[in-house]
Amino acid sequence: MGWMTSIFAVPRALIYWKREHARLGENGPLGDLTFRLYRFSFGLGVVAIVTGLWYGTWLGWPAWLHLKATLVLVLAAHYLWTGKLVRRAQAGEFRESDMFLRIFNEVSVFIVIAVLWAVVAQPFLMDARYLNAFTVLDYAALALLLLAWLGSSWIIEHPPAARPSTSKIMAQYRRVWMVAFLHRDPRIFDSQIVNSLRQSTAFFASGSMIAIGGGFALLGNAERLRGVAQDLTQATDPVIVWEIKIFVMLGFAVNAFLKFVWSHRLFGYCSILMAAVPNDPEDPVALPRAQKAGEINVTAGRGYNRGLRSVYFGIASAAWLAGAVPLFVATLFTLGVVLRREFTAESRAILLETTDGMPVFPPKK
Repeated sequence: MGWMTSIFAVPRALIYWKREHARLGENGPLGDLTFRLYRFSFGLGVVAIVTGLWYGTWLGWPAWLHLKATLVLVLAAHYLWTGKLVRRAQAGEFRESDMFLRIFNEVSVFIVIAVLWAVVAQPFLMDARYLNAFTVLDYAALALLLLAWLGSSWIIEHPPAARPSTSKIMAQYRRVWMVAFLHRDPRIFDSQIVNSLRQSTAFFASGSMIAIGGGFALLGNAERLRGVAQDLTQATDPVIVWEIKIFVMLGFAVNAFLKFVWSHRLFGYCSILMAAVPNDPEDPVALPRAQKAGEINVTAGRGYNRGLRSVYFGIASAAWLAGAVPLFVATLFTLGVVLRREFTAESRAILLETTDGMPVFPPKK
Protein backbone atom coordinates (compact mmCIF):
# COMPACT_ATOMS: atom_id res chain seq x y z
CA MET A 1 0.00 0.00 0.00
CA GLY A 2 2.92 2.34 0.62
CA TRP A 3 4.12 1.90 -2.95
CA MET A 4 0.60 2.33 -4.31
CA THR A 5 0.14 5.51 -2.27
CA SER A 6 3.26 7.03 -3.82
CA ILE A 7 2.08 6.00 -7.30
CA PHE A 8 -1.01 8.05 -6.60
CA ALA A 9 0.76 10.98 -4.92
CA VAL A 10 3.74 11.78 -7.15
CA PRO A 11 1.85 12.71 -10.38
CA ARG A 12 -0.35 15.07 -8.35
CA ALA A 13 2.74 16.60 -6.72
CA LEU A 14 4.17 17.23 -10.19
CA ILE A 15 1.33 19.68 -10.83
CA TYR A 16 2.41 21.88 -7.94
CA TRP A 17 6.07 21.39 -8.78
CA LYS A 18 5.30 22.71 -12.26
CA ARG A 19 3.52 25.76 -10.85
CA GLU A 20 6.33 26.42 -8.39
CA HIS A 21 8.93 26.25 -11.17
CA ALA A 22 6.89 28.69 -13.27
CA ARG A 23 6.83 31.21 -10.42
CA LEU A 24 10.42 30.86 -9.20
CA GLY A 25 12.13 30.12 -12.49
CA GLU A 26 13.91 27.22 -10.81
CA ASN A 27 13.20 24.13 -8.72
CA GLY A 28 12.12 24.87 -5.15
CA PRO A 29 11.32 22.85 -2.01
CA LEU A 30 8.28 21.13 -3.54
CA GLY A 31 10.43 19.67 -6.28
CA ASP A 32 12.91 18.32 -3.77
CA LEU A 33 10.15 16.76 -1.67
CA THR A 34 8.57 15.13 -4.73
CA PHE A 35 11.87 13.65 -5.85
CA ARG A 36 12.56 12.30 -2.35
CA LEU A 37 9.10 10.72 -2.22
CA TYR A 38 9.65 8.99 -5.58
CA ARG A 39 13.11 7.77 -4.60
CA PHE A 40 11.88 6.39 -1.27
CA SER A 41 8.94 4.59 -2.86
CA PHE A 42 11.18 2.85 -5.40
CA GLY A 43 12.42 0.46 -2.72
CA LEU A 44 8.85 -0.22 -1.63
CA GLY A 45 7.98 -1.11 -5.23
CA VAL A 46 10.84 -3.59 -5.45
CA VAL A 47 9.70 -5.27 -2.22
CA ALA A 48 6.09 -5.41 -3.45
CA ILE A 49 7.01 -7.02 -6.79
CA VAL A 50 9.49 -9.53 -5.31
CA THR A 51 7.05 -10.69 -2.62
CA GLY A 52 4.29 -10.89 -5.23
CA LEU A 53 6.40 -13.14 -7.46
CA TRP A 54 7.23 -15.36 -4.49
CA TYR A 55 3.57 -15.60 -3.51
CA GLY A 56 2.56 -16.48 -7.08
CA THR A 57 5.15 -19.24 -7.24
CA TRP A 58 3.96 -20.60 -3.91
CA LEU A 59 0.34 -20.72 -5.16
CA GLY A 60 1.30 -22.31 -8.47
CA TRP A 61 0.23 -19.33 -10.57
CA PRO A 62 -3.55 -19.85 -10.89
CA ALA A 63 -5.34 -18.00 -13.72
CA TRP A 64 -6.56 -15.09 -11.59
CA LEU A 65 -3.01 -14.45 -10.41
CA HIS A 66 -1.91 -13.96 -14.02
CA LEU A 67 -4.50 -11.15 -14.25
CA LYS A 68 -3.20 -9.61 -11.04
CA ALA A 69 0.42 -9.82 -12.24
CA THR A 70 -0.55 -8.14 -15.51
CA LEU A 71 -2.24 -5.28 -13.63
CA VAL A 72 0.80 -4.90 -11.36
CA LEU A 73 3.01 -4.69 -14.46
CA VAL A 74 0.76 -1.90 -15.74
CA LEU A 75 1.21 -0.16 -12.38
CA ALA A 76 4.97 -0.62 -12.64
CA ALA A 77 4.93 0.91 -16.14
CA HIS A 78 2.87 3.81 -14.77
CA TYR A 79 5.45 4.22 -12.00
CA LEU A 80 8.40 4.19 -14.42
CA TRP A 81 6.64 6.73 -16.64
CA THR A 82 6.19 8.90 -13.56
CA GLY A 83 9.94 8.57 -12.92
CA LYS A 84 10.57 9.85 -16.44
CA LEU A 85 8.38 12.88 -15.70
CA VAL A 86 10.26 13.47 -12.42
CA ARG A 87 13.61 13.39 -14.22
CA ARG A 88 12.33 15.89 -16.78
CA ALA A 89 11.05 18.12 -14.00
CA GLN A 90 14.48 18.09 -12.33
CA ALA A 91 15.84 19.45 -15.59
CA GLY A 92 13.17 22.17 -15.60
CA GLU A 93 11.18 20.54 -18.42
CA PHE A 94 7.39 20.29 -17.96
CA ARG A 95 5.70 19.15 -21.17
CA GLU A 96 2.43 17.76 -19.78
CA SER A 97 -0.58 19.92 -18.95
CA ASP A 98 -2.24 20.00 -15.53
CA MET A 99 -5.23 18.15 -16.98
CA PHE A 100 -3.02 15.35 -18.32
CA LEU A 101 -1.30 14.96 -14.94
CA ARG A 102 -4.64 14.86 -13.11
CA ILE A 103 -5.99 12.14 -15.42
CA PHE A 104 -2.67 10.28 -15.25
CA ASN A 105 -2.94 10.50 -11.47
CA GLU A 106 -6.49 9.11 -11.31
CA VAL A 107 -5.72 6.21 -13.68
CA SER A 108 -3.49 4.65 -11.03
CA VAL A 109 -6.40 4.56 -8.55
CA PHE A 110 -8.56 2.52 -10.93
CA ILE A 111 -5.68 0.11 -11.57
CA VAL A 112 -5.21 -0.39 -7.82
CA ILE A 113 -8.93 -1.08 -7.43
CA ALA A 114 -8.71 -3.60 -10.29
CA VAL A 115 -5.81 -5.34 -8.52
CA LEU A 116 -7.83 -5.62 -5.32
CA TRP A 117 -10.80 -6.94 -7.28
CA ALA A 118 -8.66 -9.61 -8.95
CA VAL A 119 -7.35 -10.75 -5.54
CA VAL A 120 -10.76 -10.84 -3.88
CA ALA A 121 -13.06 -12.00 -6.68
CA GLN A 122 -10.56 -14.34 -8.42
CA PRO A 123 -12.68 -13.93 -11.57
CA PHE A 124 -11.52 -16.96 -13.55
CA LEU A 125 -12.64 -19.22 -10.74
CA MET A 126 -16.21 -17.89 -10.77
CA ASP A 127 -19.04 -19.87 -12.25
CA ALA A 128 -21.55 -18.08 -14.49
CA ARG A 129 -24.33 -18.82 -12.01
CA TYR A 130 -22.62 -16.48 -9.53
CA LEU A 131 -23.00 -13.55 -11.91
CA ASN A 132 -26.62 -14.50 -12.48
CA ALA A 133 -27.20 -14.11 -8.75
CA PHE A 134 -27.20 -10.33 -9.34
CA THR A 135 -30.47 -8.96 -10.68
CA VAL A 136 -31.00 -6.01 -12.99
CA LEU A 137 -32.07 -4.07 -9.89
CA ASP A 138 -28.69 -4.83 -8.29
CA TYR A 139 -26.82 -3.47 -11.30
CA ALA A 140 -29.06 -0.39 -11.43
CA ALA A 141 -28.57 0.31 -7.71
CA LEU A 142 -24.80 -0.04 -8.04
CA ALA A 143 -24.78 2.28 -11.07
CA LEU A 144 -26.82 4.85 -9.13
CA LEU A 145 -24.36 4.65 -6.22
CA LEU A 146 -21.34 5.32 -8.44
CA LEU A 147 -23.15 8.04 -10.40
CA ALA A 148 -24.25 9.79 -7.19
CA TRP A 149 -20.74 9.63 -5.77
CA LEU A 150 -18.97 10.97 -8.86
CA GLY A 151 -21.75 13.35 -9.84
CA SER A 152 -21.99 14.98 -6.42
CA SER A 153 -18.23 15.60 -6.42
CA TRP A 154 -18.43 17.24 -9.84
CA ILE A 155 -21.37 19.48 -8.88
CA ILE A 156 -19.77 20.51 -5.58
CA GLU A 157 -16.40 21.32 -7.16
CA HIS A 158 -17.91 22.95 -10.29
CA PRO A 159 -21.07 24.67 -9.03
CA PRO A 160 -23.03 27.29 -10.98
CA ALA A 161 -21.49 30.73 -10.63
CA ALA A 162 -24.72 32.07 -9.16
CA ARG A 163 -24.90 29.32 -6.51
CA PRO A 164 -21.47 28.42 -5.13
CA SER A 165 -21.16 25.40 -2.87
CA THR A 166 -19.99 25.62 0.74
CA SER A 167 -16.67 24.01 -0.25
CA LYS A 168 -16.15 26.64 -2.95
CA ILE A 169 -16.89 29.47 -0.53
CA MET A 170 -14.54 28.02 2.09
CA ALA A 171 -11.81 27.75 -0.54
CA GLN A 172 -11.94 31.53 -0.91
CA TYR A 173 -11.71 31.97 2.85
CA ARG A 174 -8.64 29.72 2.86
CA ARG A 175 -6.98 32.07 0.38
CA VAL A 176 -7.91 35.12 2.46
CA TRP A 177 -6.56 33.36 5.57
CA MET A 178 -3.11 32.98 4.01
CA VAL A 179 -3.03 36.66 3.05
CA ALA A 180 -4.15 37.73 6.54
CA PHE A 181 -1.50 35.45 8.03
CA LEU A 182 1.14 37.78 6.52
CA HIS A 183 0.33 40.55 8.98
CA ARG A 184 -0.22 38.41 12.09
CA ASP A 185 2.44 38.49 14.78
CA PRO A 186 3.15 35.99 16.17
CA ARG A 187 2.11 33.45 13.54
CA ILE A 188 1.96 30.46 15.85
CA PHE A 189 -1.85 30.70 15.79
CA ASP A 190 -1.85 29.85 12.07
CA SER A 191 0.58 26.97 12.47
CA GLN A 192 -1.65 25.51 15.17
CA ILE A 193 -4.66 25.62 12.84
CA VAL A 194 -2.74 23.83 10.06
CA ASN A 195 -1.53 21.25 12.57
CA SER A 196 -5.13 20.71 13.67
CA LEU A 197 -6.15 20.15 10.05
CA ARG A 198 -3.35 17.62 9.61
CA GLN A 199 -4.45 15.76 12.72
CA SER A 200 -7.97 15.59 11.31
CA THR A 201 -6.78 14.05 8.05
CA ALA A 202 -4.55 11.60 9.97
CA PHE A 203 -7.53 10.56 12.11
CA PHE A 204 -9.70 9.79 9.10
CA ALA A 205 -6.82 8.06 7.28
CA SER A 206 -6.36 5.81 10.32
CA GLY A 207 -10.09 5.16 10.42
CA SER A 208 -10.04 4.23 6.73
CA MET A 209 -7.19 1.78 7.35
CA ILE A 210 -9.21 0.17 10.13
CA ALA A 211 -12.19 -0.10 7.77
CA ILE A 212 -9.98 -1.72 5.12
CA GLY A 213 -8.71 -4.23 7.66
CA GLY A 214 -12.25 -4.96 8.80
CA GLY A 215 -13.33 -5.47 5.21
CA PHE A 216 -10.61 -8.03 4.57
CA ALA A 217 -11.54 -9.74 7.84
CA LEU A 218 -15.12 -10.04 6.57
CA LEU A 219 -13.86 -11.46 3.29
CA GLY A 220 -12.07 -14.16 5.24
CA ASN A 221 -15.28 -15.03 7.06
CA ALA A 222 -17.89 -14.46 4.35
CA GLU A 223 -19.61 -17.76 5.08
CA ARG A 224 -20.67 -16.53 8.52
CA LEU A 225 -21.80 -13.22 7.01
CA ARG A 226 -23.96 -15.14 4.55
CA GLY A 227 -25.53 -17.06 7.43
CA VAL A 228 -26.43 -13.84 9.24
CA ALA A 229 -27.83 -12.32 6.03
CA GLN A 230 -29.95 -15.39 5.38
CA ASP A 231 -31.47 -15.07 8.86
CA LEU A 232 -32.33 -11.41 8.21
CA THR A 233 -33.31 -11.36 4.53
CA GLN A 234 -33.94 -15.00 3.62
CA ALA A 235 -31.38 -14.58 0.80
CA THR A 236 -29.64 -17.70 -0.52
CA ASP A 237 -26.89 -16.05 -2.58
CA PRO A 238 -23.50 -17.82 -2.87
CA VAL A 239 -20.54 -16.58 -0.85
CA ILE A 240 -18.92 -14.86 -3.85
CA VAL A 241 -21.89 -12.48 -4.08
CA TRP A 242 -21.32 -11.31 -0.51
CA GLU A 243 -17.60 -10.99 -1.18
CA ILE A 244 -18.26 -8.71 -4.17
CA LYS A 245 -20.57 -6.53 -2.09
CA ILE A 246 -17.89 -6.24 0.59
CA PHE A 247 -15.35 -5.43 -2.10
CA VAL A 248 -17.44 -2.43 -3.20
CA MET A 249 -17.28 -1.14 0.38
CA LEU A 250 -13.53 -1.77 0.37
CA GLY A 251 -13.15 0.26 -2.82
CA PHE A 252 -14.66 3.32 -1.14
CA ALA A 253 -12.48 2.78 1.95
CA VAL A 254 -9.31 2.55 -0.16
CA ASN A 255 -10.21 5.69 -2.11
CA ALA A 256 -10.92 7.54 1.14
CA PHE A 257 -7.57 6.44 2.57
CA LEU A 258 -5.67 7.69 -0.48
CA LYS A 259 -7.48 11.04 -0.42
CA PHE A 260 -6.88 11.59 3.29
CA VAL A 261 -3.19 10.64 3.04
CA TRP A 262 -2.67 13.03 0.13
CA SER A 263 -4.55 15.79 1.94
CA HIS A 264 -2.35 15.22 5.00
CA ARG A 265 0.74 15.58 2.87
CA LEU A 266 -0.55 18.75 1.20
CA PHE A 267 -1.19 20.37 4.56
CA GLY A 268 2.44 19.53 5.31
CA TYR A 269 3.46 21.32 2.10
CA CYS A 270 1.34 24.27 3.20
CA SER A 271 3.19 24.39 6.54
CA ILE A 272 6.53 24.48 4.74
CA LEU A 273 5.40 27.29 2.44
CA MET A 274 4.09 29.25 5.43
CA ALA A 275 7.47 28.87 7.12
CA ALA A 276 9.11 30.21 3.95
CA VAL A 277 7.11 33.46 4.12
CA PRO A 278 9.39 36.28 5.40
CA ASN A 279 8.48 37.96 8.69
CA ASP A 280 8.42 41.32 6.96
CA PRO A 281 5.07 41.57 5.13
CA GLU A 282 6.58 44.23 2.85
CA ASP A 283 9.16 41.78 1.50
CA PRO A 284 8.49 41.38 -2.25
CA VAL A 285 8.29 37.57 -2.00
CA ALA A 286 6.03 37.53 1.07
CA LEU A 287 2.68 37.90 -0.70
CA PRO A 288 3.42 35.49 -3.59
CA ARG A 289 4.52 32.79 -1.15
CA ALA A 290 1.48 33.35 1.05
CA GLN A 291 -0.78 33.08 -2.00
CA LYS A 292 1.00 29.90 -3.01
CA ALA A 293 0.40 28.48 0.47
CA GLY A 294 -3.25 29.45 0.07
CA GLU A 295 -3.61 27.47 -3.15
CA ILE A 296 -1.97 24.41 -1.58
CA ASN A 297 -4.31 24.82 1.38
CA VAL A 298 -7.31 24.88 -0.97
CA THR A 299 -6.12 21.74 -2.75
CA ALA A 300 -5.60 19.96 0.58
CA GLY A 301 -9.12 20.88 1.63
CA ARG A 302 -10.49 19.56 -1.66
CA GLY A 303 -8.78 16.20 -1.12
CA TYR A 304 -10.11 16.06 2.43
CA ASN A 305 -13.67 16.70 1.24
CA ARG A 306 -13.33 14.00 -1.43
CA GLY A 307 -12.24 11.57 1.23
CA LEU A 308 -15.27 12.44 3.36
CA ARG A 309 -17.62 11.86 0.42
CA SER A 310 -16.02 8.46 -0.12
CA VAL A 311 -16.75 7.68 3.53
CA TYR A 312 -20.37 8.82 3.16
CA PHE A 313 -21.06 6.74 0.07
CA GLY A 314 -19.01 3.84 1.43
CA ILE A 315 -21.39 3.71 4.39
CA ALA A 316 -24.32 3.84 1.96
CA SER A 317 -22.85 0.90 -0.01
CA ALA A 318 -23.16 -1.26 3.12
CA ALA A 319 -26.93 -1.21 2.55
CA TRP A 320 -26.36 -3.50 -0.46
CA LEU A 321 -25.82 -6.33 2.01
CA ALA A 322 -29.55 -6.08 2.72
CA GLY A 323 -30.51 -5.95 -0.96
CA ALA A 324 -30.83 -3.68 -3.99
CA VAL A 325 -33.79 -1.66 -2.71
CA PRO A 326 -32.02 -0.69 0.55
CA LEU A 327 -29.02 0.37 -1.56
CA PHE A 328 -31.29 2.61 -3.67
CA VAL A 329 -32.73 4.21 -0.54
CA ALA A 330 -29.35 4.64 1.19
CA THR A 331 -27.78 6.17 -1.94
CA LEU A 332 -30.56 8.71 -2.44
CA PHE A 333 -30.55 9.60 1.26
CA THR A 334 -26.76 10.08 1.29
CA LEU A 335 -26.88 12.15 -1.90
CA GLY A 336 -29.55 14.36 -0.37
CA VAL A 337 -27.53 14.88 2.81
CA VAL A 338 -24.34 15.72 0.90
CA LEU A 339 -26.03 18.21 -1.44
CA ARG A 340 -28.05 19.82 1.36
CA ARG A 341 -24.91 20.50 3.36
CA GLU A 342 -23.23 22.07 0.34
CA PHE A 343 -26.09 24.13 -1.12
CA THR A 344 -28.88 24.71 1.42
CA ALA A 345 -27.34 24.41 4.89
CA GLU A 346 -27.55 27.26 7.39
CA SER A 347 -23.75 27.39 7.57
CA ARG A 348 -23.64 28.25 3.86
CA ALA A 349 -26.11 31.12 4.37
CA ILE A 350 -23.89 32.49 7.14
CA LEU A 351 -20.80 32.30 4.92
CA LEU A 352 -22.60 34.17 2.14
CA GLU A 353 -23.36 37.14 4.39
CA THR A 354 -21.21 40.14 3.43
CA THR A 355 -21.25 41.83 6.82
CA ASP A 356 -17.54 41.06 7.24
CA GLY A 357 -16.77 43.19 4.19
CA MET A 358 -15.39 40.26 2.22
CA PRO A 359 -16.46 39.57 -1.36
CA VAL A 360 -17.09 35.89 -0.78
CA PHE A 361 -16.77 34.66 -4.32
CA PRO A 362 -14.66 37.01 -6.44
CA PRO A 363 -13.32 35.71 -9.74
CA LYS A 364 -9.99 33.97 -9.30
CA LYS A 365 -7.13 35.77 -11.03
